[in-house]
Amino acid sequence: MMKLVVLTSEKEVKEEAKVLNTLFAHGLTTLHLRKPLLDIEDYQALLDEIQPEYYKHIVLHYHHVLCAQYGLKGVHLQEQLRMDLGGKLLSYVNGYQSNGFSTSSSFHKPEEIEECEVNFDYVLLSPVFDSISKKGYEGQGFNVKHLKPIVVGMGGVKENTVQKTFNLGYRGAGVLGGIWNSKDYLQSFLAIQSSCNDVVKLRSSLKSVQKHTPLKRPFVLSIAGLDPSSGAGLTADIKTMERLKCYGLSICSGNTVQNDKELSAVHWTPLNVMKAQIDSLFERFEISFVKVGIIENWLTLNNIVDYLLLKNSEIKIILDPVLSASSSFKFHATDGDEFAEVLKKIYLLTPNYLEFEKLIEGNSEQEGIANITSYCNLLLKGGHQKNNKKGRDELYLTNGKSFVFNPKREVVFEKHG
Repeated sequence: MMKLVVLTSEKEVKEEAKVLNTLFAHGLTTLHLRKPLLDIEDYQALLDEIQPEYYKHIVLHYHHVLCAQYGLKGVHLQEQLRMDLGGKLLSYVNGYQSNGFSTSSSFHKPEEIEECEVNFDYVLLSPVFDSISKKGYEGQGFNVKHLKPIVVGMGGVKENTVQKTFNLGYRGAGVLGGIWNSKDYLQSFLAIQSSCNDVVKLRSSLKSVQKHTPLKRPFVLSIAGLDPSSGAGLTADIKTMERLKCYGLSICSGNTVQNDKELSAVHWTPLNVMKAQIDSLFERFEISFVKVGIIENWLTLNNIVDYLLLKNSEIKIILDPVLSASSSFKFHATDGDEFAEVLKKIYLLTPNYLEFEKLIEGNSEQEGIANITSYCNLLLKGGHQKNNKKGRDELYLTNGKSFVFNPKREVVFEKHG
């Protein structure tokens, strides 16, 4: 469910109790009473004007002692109170939770939520979008899909941003200026409430579709060069992924100047740009497999591999080590130490036979296979093999098993890509 939390205005609202009673009557289930300028007597006076049947929907930001007295929903800890409590925070929260009250708290960075050791019922995170009530308070667009707690997005939430809030991984929308800065409080509330209900309906329909979908297409990422002739690189990878019923994602490691016969130049993508693209894709997609093609050098490759593993420690990385193009264009030299460092972190290496010979540095074929499979699996592609082996792919696993895949055609020839 998309939780809708309404926070009261810090300022005085004309006939506020009457307005709040109306919102409750129209379906408001969680109201955060947030009046930092009111003392406890003023809080009591406001609560006394609210119909008692709605007390179970009210959360207090201040004067928590009134929670038990009025039988309210729970308490909210402002960021400052959370810090002031220090080592007493856990016992303070447990004291309310053990008596059946909800607890929540405010945060301004996702990392702070991850570092917090207290299990609140839900937390507020702001600002997601540009604040409506606080001019100049710019939204950060925090993505919280990786967070386990229930996170309610605050800041700039209104009718047309509720869906965006859900898309960023929030399980609730916190509204302040979207209601109290409008001319008609009730109509603004109803519009936002309707948007939340639409999100709930959409989620239900998506779950129903997923439940009756026999196979979910896996997301596979290709980090490779852009070959304008589409014989290799990103476009070739995406075509293959589509053919295998996968959803292909792509990051361009280098823009090549080439056709199917000749490659004359590569304009490399900076490492920081590729990392930013990885961040963007991992925010939206569950990626378990990555195929890596041409990379500027072994150091950059190692950095990319480490960054992918940081995003998903279980990710399977397939490296297609492009050392030179079929047109004899050299990408980078081999380096035994850096090569071994990369092999320790990947799942599968897929060189063609010419690349394999360069990688094993003068060792015999069997010695090279044994060395590589001491780190990762090896698929030795047969397009450049000699004599009767041409076109025959050979798979060598780290557990010692091996498999041979013979070509379906009798006549096999080398081709671009």
